[in-house]
Amino acid sequence: MSYFKLPLFVNWNSMRWIQLIFGVFFFIQGIYSHDWVPVMGGGWFCYMAFGNVSCCGAYGCDNNQFSTTKKSLPEKEPVTSFEELKGK
Repeated sequence: MSYFKLPLFVNWNSMRWIQLIFGVFFFIQGIYSHDWVPVMGGGWFCYMAFGNVSCCGAYGCDNNQFSTTKKSLPEKEPVTSFEELKGK
């Protein structure tokens, strides 16, 4: 399967379906009301659904649970202990 066709047919999760529904709704409403702002918004939502991209950029906010790369947690800072010194 081609690199460009692959995102169209795989990983259709609930967020992509919601984006597609909003995109089609805004697109049709914009055409029906002769207003180009909802048409552009609908086009943007459809682009996000078909391209599998999010608002942050290409896979910027992706929370794919089947990701092959492990995201490591930041290392914890060492615990510093203080001792009070008393003079005579």
